[in-house]
Amino acid sequence: MAFYRQLVYRLVFSLLLLIPIELSAASVFSVVGEIKKADRQPARNVTVQLMEITMNDRPSIRAVQTTQSDQQGIYQFKIQPTEGSTAKLFYRVSVDIDGFAIGSDPFRLEQRDQPLRINLEIPSVKYGSEHLQFPREILIFESLLEIVRVTTILYATNSTGGLVNAKKIPFTRKIPESAINFQRLGDQKNIEYSLNRGDLSIAMVLPDGTQEIFYSYDIPADSSSIVIDYRLIPGMQEIELTTPDPNTEIGLDDSVLETASVTTSQKKSGGRVFRSKIVKIETDMERLQIEVKGIPTDQSAMWAPAVALLVILLIGLVWYLSRKPKTGT
Repeated sequence: MAFYRQLVYRLVFSLLLLIPIELSAASVFSVVGEIKKADRQPARNVTVQLMEITMNDRPSIRAVQTTQSDQQGIYQFKIQPTEGSTAKLFYRVSVDIDGFAIGSDPFRLEQRDQPLRINLEIPSVKYGSEHLQFPREILIFESLLEIVRVTTILYATNSTGGLVNAKKIPFTRKIPESAINFQRLGDQKNIEYSLNRGDLSIAMVLPDGTQEIFYSYDIPADSSSIVIDYRLIPGMQEIELTTPDPNTEIGLDDSVLETASVTTSQKKSGGRVFRSKIVKIETDMERLQIEVKGIPTDQSAMWAPAVALLVILLIGLVWYLSRKPKTGT
């Protein structure tokens, strides 16, 4: 028994000795880099974050380390992941500029002799919506009960080569004053909306390139058709009017058809058929008169005039039947 007891003690002691060896041997990865401004000068005292991306059924991202760049724009991270976790993890280095994240491509942790080097360049920033263009817009009309829902896809283009911060000086446009139930659509973290009696302000930070802006609103309708006086954005080149409803018709004012180029098309998306009219904007066009037909109305509202008409007919019939025929003398 003493022999077996000593053997157990030796095994336990050996395992205890292995634990600090395993911890000290855990891999430590280094990520270093330089943050530069658009003029290639070092970006000093910039907050840099190491983002951890977990690849599960629902991928998630979170900041796991934060540091500051030094006077030469240099930053460094040391990462010691838990054992077996690297198979599902990616990382990226991120810098926040005016509320917009400038980040590296995602990367995995791999054994290497030298630290992984990731450099970032902070783009130049221009302020104000006058640095943006809005060349194209899509309006999707859906007819509901006594309501027309208008979904807008607005294309905003930033061709400055850097960021455009249009938060303090937002872009403002006109939409119908009768619009209700305004909603922002999709994941638009860098865009804020404010609506006041038909004046829609869009405050945003946009990178170089073109980004789609999504929102919707409802226009009340008291009949089966309405006419929308739609203001065009200066500089817009094309507007597409489309509907997935087979009973909805979209019409344009005759003057538009005479002066502008209008083409019709049909396409399928998500199992639905969209019928469209694409208008090439003329330089002197400021607005469109858009007529939406085929709006469902509340049939119960028709009972009152129908009953009134029936009463009138019945009174007339009773009066006619109650007249005595004239007899000769």
